[in-house]
Amino acid sequence: MSAETPENLPINVKLISEKPHIVLRLDQIQRAIIENPERFETLAEDRSLNHVRKEIQALQEALLKKVQAEARFELDVLKRAGDLLDSWENETELKDILLLDQDRREYLTAQFEDREKYTEWLDIITRLREERARIFTKYLGYFEGQQTDINNKREETQRKLKVCLPQMEEWRQKLEPMTRVQQEINFYTQKAMNWLVGALAILIGITLLGHFSGIWGGWFWGLIIGYGFFSSMAYRYAYLEGEPMKELHRFLSERFELKNVKPFFRFEDPKNPQEPTRYDATRGEVLSGMLQKEIRVYQQAFSGLERNREEHINYLQYLESRSSWFQEQVSKIEQLQSLVWQPAPERPVKARVMVVDTPASKEADAGFAKIPTPPPPAALAERKPASESRRRVRPSQIKSGPAEASTLSPDRVS
Repeated sequence: MSAETPENLPINVKLISEKPHIVLRLDQIQRAIIENPERFETLAEDRSLNHVRKEIQALQEALLKKVQAEARFELDVLKRAGDLLDSWENETELKDILLLDQDRREYLTAQFEDREKYTEWLDIITRLREERARIFTKYLGYFEGQQTDINNKREETQRKLKVCLPQMEEWRQKLEPMTRVQQEINFYTQKAMNWLVGALAILIGITLLGHFSGIWGGWFWGLIIGYGFFSSMAYRYAYLEGEPMKELHRFLSERFELKNVKPFFRFEDPKNPQEPTRYDATRGEVLSGMLQKEIRVYQQAFSGLERNREEHINYLQYLESRSSWFQEQVSKIEQLQSLVWQPAPERPVKARVMVVDTPASKEADAGFAKIPTPPPPAALAERKPASESRRRVRPSQIKSGPAEASTLSPDRVS
C-alpha cells in the first residue's frame, strides 16, 4: 500500500484502516483537526465516534507523535543555530545581541519540556520556527551590511593604493639620482684626500731629507721642492675638471640655489665667468652633508609612502579574510535556514483491539459434546513407567509353581 498522504495531510489514514467508510471518517476528522487543532482534545467526548473509537485513538497517537517529532526537529535546528551564534562571541558589535538571543533560546528550551497537549506542541513548533526565522533574518542582514561596508572599504583602499604607487615612483626618481651624485662626491673627496695625504708625506720627507743632508739651508730647499710636488699633486687630484664637473654643477644648480652651489666650484674663465672651470673635491664633505639633508627628506617621504603601501596591502588582505568569513557565516545560516522537517516513512497503524475473557453460558454449551480433558497430574504420577511394565524376565529368575510357569509363553521368555 502506498504511504503517500493525499493533499499533504500529516497522516495517511489508509494505513490505519482499509475499510472505506472508516477511511472517509478518519479523513474528515483529520481535516477538522488541521483546521481547528482544539478539535483534537474534544474527540474523546464525542460519543458519535464510538464505532471508530480505536481508529481515532490510533490517528491521535500518530498525529501527536508527528508533531512531537517536528518539535524536536525545530528545537535541534535552533540549538544548532545557537552553536553558530556562540562562535561569534568575539564580534564586539554582536556581544549584547547574542546575549539577548541566548536568553530567548534558553526560555524556549524550558518551555519545550513542559509540552503535553497537541495544541501545546503546535504552539511550540510555531514559536521555535518563528525564532529561527527571526534570528536568521536579523543576522543575515547584519552580515550583508558588513559585506557592503567591506566592499566600500576595499574600493577606497584600492584607490589610495593606486595613488600611492605613482607618488612612490616620483620620490624614487628624485632619491636615486641624489644618492648617486652623493656617492660620486664622496668618491672624489676620498680620492683627493688620499692624494693630499701622499703629497703632504712627500713634502715632509723632502724637507727632512734636505735638513739631514748637511747642506746649508737644506731644510729650506727641501721645503721648497716638497711644496712644489705638493702643489702639483693637489692641483691634479684635488680638483675635478671637464664634463663630469659640468654635469655635477648642472645637477646641483637644478636642485639648490646658485649661491649655495658656487663656493664648491672655481670660476676662472674671464670670457665666461658664469661657467665653472673646476670643482674643489676637498670641500666635498660639506657638499655631501648638504645633499644628505635632501636625501633624508626624500627617504622619509619614500619610506612613509612605502609604509602606507604595506598598510594598504595588509588591510586589503584583512578585508579579504573578513569577507570570506562573512560569506562562510552567511552560507551556514542559509544552510540551516533551508532545513525542512521530513517525516519518517509511515508504517501501517493497527487499531488496538480489546480482548475480554468472558465465561460461556450453560445454554450455549448444551448442544455441543464435551471435549475430553487430560487426566490430572496426580493420576499420571501413579501410573508405572512403561519401562517397568515391559521389563524382561530371565528363565532363571522364575520361581513360581507349574501352574504359573504354564501361563508364560515361550515367545516372551528371552
